[in-house]
Amino acid sequence: MAGNMTINQAPVNNDLIESLQAMQDKAEVKVTYSTASSVAMTMADDMAALLSTFLQNRMPGKKNNEVATSVERACDAILAPERPAPISKIREFACSTGMNSKTFLAFMKQMYPDPMQLALLLQAMIRQKKHNRAADDDELADVPLELLEDTLNLLINGPGKKGIRAGLNTESQTRQYSSLLQRDEKTLRNMYYEFISLKQEPVVTYQEMYANFGADRIKTGLDYFTLALHSDINSHDPSCSKDEFGLLLEANYRLCLIKSASENFISSMLECEYLNIPASKIKNILIEFFINFVTDPEKVANHVQTFIKDNMAFNVNADKIAVIQHLRTVISHFPSQVFANELLEGARLKNDLDRNLLDMMDRLIRISEGGKRYE
Repeated sequence: MAGNMTINQAPVNNDLIESLQAMQDKAEVKVTYSTASSVAMTMADDMAALLSTFLQNRMPGKKNNEVATSVERACDAILAPERPAPISKIREFACSTGMNSKTFLAFMKQMYPDPMQLALLLQAMIRQKKHNRAADDDELADVPLELLEDTLNLLINGPGKKGIRAGLNTESQTRQYSSLLQRDEKTLRNMYYEFISLKQEPVVTYQEMYANFGADRIKTGLDYFTLALHSDINSHDPSCSKDEFGLLLEANYRLCLIKSASENFISSMLECEYLNIPASKIKNILIEFFINFVTDPEKVANHVQTFIKDNMAFNVNADKIAVIQHLRTVISHFPSQVFANELLEGARLKNDLDRNLLDMMDRLIRISEGGKRYE
């Protein structure tokens, strides 16, 4: 029997969030003005240490007995008149002879395939029953409270428990940023879950942000990931372990580095007088160029050749040399961790990239001296 089953989320700890956010803001300034490779590691260590201290200082077993306001609002919305749930159908099935939580959960999953929505609905039904125990208008009067609580317990401790916990812990941020990013809440939850699963490099996550949100909303998308991660960390039932959150803070920090590097790259390249790209297209072209060589720096020669062929076909070789030199200067200010998680590997990739660009410049100079054009 499940006793007093509720989904809990801690109120936001603003001090923690502000401390973490200040660290990342500081990092975004350093990405422009510092070339020291230690910046990335120092920031990652600082955030991991803060997370470790915060989690170690939490009192075990001391849970908040109240449902977080954001989750409570979402539960109310599920059963609101303007979004009616098929209560009669649910009640009829729940009252069937021999009903158990496993059978009831399978039935509910058919009606609500999204586990997050189903968790919220079950929570809403439990709250409604508890609040309307003696009320004549209780729509769920015949449905055993124990069945609802056991079903919710089975759901949030099942195979998808990590995603459900993450969804509940970040419900407020997901709802808020859904309109800002013009994406439905399920899409954002799935993207956040993919991020916390640590299955892909941050640069791939950044690439997906560009594909999903566009160049103008990448910063907003990163803000969503950052705030959602901080809220998840600070919840009473976090979706990840302390070690996982340490890795996620490093990944989130690297996303901040990549975002700042891309903004610096775009603004610096826009100052290059030799680029003749229509204003309506230049931002997308530059960010795609940036993503290409950051994702695959060892093939920078191919990326630069394609960029020159597509955007500088009628420029003389001297212009192309100037653009490549400008590109070298911009990239020289990137922290090594823009290219890889490991500082040494990032430094190697960055140095190899610079050598490739220098080789391209030498080749262009030789071609120019021979009176040929570079294609």
